[in-house]
Amino acid sequence: MGVAAAIIYQASQNSETPRTQSEICRIANVSEVTLRGLVRIINETLVLLDRLEQQS
Repeated sequence: MGVAAAIIYQASQNSETPRTQSEICRIANVSEVTLRGLVRIINETLVLLDRLEQQS
């Protein structure tokens, strides 16, 4: 559930109605520390994938 919450949080930040970490965590039953960690991992992974794509 944590990964889904992190993705939903990230998507909401790019929408017209951004949601807070607190809101997402309460609904998903995930701690804010977990959410922040997963968001960081997802962002780092996306950066690496982008670099790999640019190299090919």
